[in-house]
Amino acid sequence: MIAALAFAVTPLVLAWLWAKKFSPRKPGKDKNAIYECGLESKGDAWVQFKSEYYLYGIIFLIFDVETIFLLPFAVAFTGLGSAPSSP
Repeated sequence: MIAALAFAVTPLVLAWLWAKKFSPRKPGKDKNAIYECGLESKGDAWVQFKSEYYLYGIIFLIFDVETIFLLPFAVAFTGLGSAPSSP
């Protein structure tokens, strides 16, 4: 267990030491700026969504899960329609 832990932690420690020794420290306004997808954010991040979108999502999930449970049930009863009728 100690060997497994050392095998997992050693590369992390070596990478941290390498970064401390060789990475340049250049803090600045541009480096510390907050950005999203490479662009500066403009305005407020809070946007109102319509509740219908959540309703559509919940309905989709209900039918999706129902389909997952109905598929094995349908596969188990494939022979129901092919039974010959007796005279």
